[in-house]
Amino acid sequence: MENGSDNDRELLAEEPLRGLREFLAKAEKPILARQWIETDVMRIYVRKSMRILEGQTLQCLDIAAIEVQEEYQGQGLFKTFVTKAHQLNPYQATCIEHAQSPYIEKWCQTNGWRIIPNTFPPSFYLPK
Repeated sequence: MENGSDNDRELLAEEPLRGLREFLAKAEKPILARQWIETDVMRIYVRKSMRILEGQTLQCLDIAAIEVQEEYQGQGLFKTFVTKAHQLNPYQATCIEHAQSPYIEKWCQTNGWRIIPNTFPPSFYLPK
């Protein structure tokens, strides 16, 4: 699926998003929860956390790792997943931990994500 269409990206992102919905439903009970969401295309580590951001303690959805299979990289799956995950997120903010790619850093900055101070590689968050 080279340079796949928006519809292709949506379909490929749907399975990990289903896993995220299941995680969010289960994470309602414990104070902190974490889970790997694994599909044939992506592997994502998410966590429910409490963070101090801009002087406030916020409940957050952390996206701590996203791995995309090599043949699907560069097709917008990361962006599609993160955007939809933020929309599904019932908490006060979404965090992307340790963006290790200059493309991800640029995308975060261009799309209104705020840098979390004193993180390297930089981490970002987007309030709801």
